[in-house]
Amino acid sequence: MLPPPEPSVRRSSFVLAAGIVLIGANLRAPITVLGPVLTDIQTTLHLDGAAAGLLNALPLLLFAVLSLIAPGIGRRYGLERILAAALGAILVGTLLRSLWLPAGLWIGTILLSAGIAFGNVLLPGLVKRDFPDRAAGMIGLYAAAMAGMAGLSAGLAAPIARLPFADWRWSLGAWALLSLVTLIVWLPQTR
Repeated sequence: MLPPPEPSVRRSSFVLAAGIVLIGANLRAPITVLGPVLTDIQTTLHLDGAAAGLLNALPLLLFAVLSLIAPGIGRRYGLERILAAALGAILVGTLLRSLWLPAGLWIGTILLSAGIAFGNVLLPGLVKRDFPDRAAGMIGLYAAAMAGMAGLSAGLAAPIARLPFADWRWSLGAWALLSLVTLIVWLPQTR
């Protein structure tokens, strides 16, 4: 029987696991928040149905394209670093699409979708590598965080937009806080 891991190993495993779950929480919320406020966005920015449809479809198009190159980039530069860059893209994209209109809506959606695409592809490999005996449980945990935050972001989008001081930009931008916290938790993994 192996001796129990040292406290620093247990602590670093806990921080890694927390980072993985938090990354999972970021992989759907910035996308699912869009639907409930899309009509408000269309009205404010005078988007027709085709433009609104494209805005909604952009994440899926980018997932399809970027998932082909993400593994090679992850191998070349390291999973932890690319996941940190992906979180940075999600953070900056979330802020851009809520603050800089109308171009920021498009550029931000592209950026955050690219970050999410890399996270979708690289996170399972990192889990299998770093938690080989607990991969299924860890993937289940971060998938639950992903689904929970997706539902939460969609459910809170309209109420946030209806606050007296807010509009749809607040609904989209609120999720930057989650990305920022996740990036702070994740950065030690890049060393």
